[in-house]
Amino acid sequence: MLALTGPGSASADQALGLDPWPAWVSATALVVGPVSGLLVRALLHRGSVGRSI
Repeated sequence: MLALTGPGSASADQALGLDPWPAWVSATALVVGPVSGLLVRALLHRGSVGRSI
């Protein structure tokens, strides 16, 4: 989430005149991150059933 805080006063984004991310990009990132993590967890859990270690 720290990456979504935007450019600082001495950042490369500020020097190049780039605008901060729109709000929908931040909201999408906050949803896609945990969903993709849960998807990986579900796939790995399903693949480990029946395996002996």
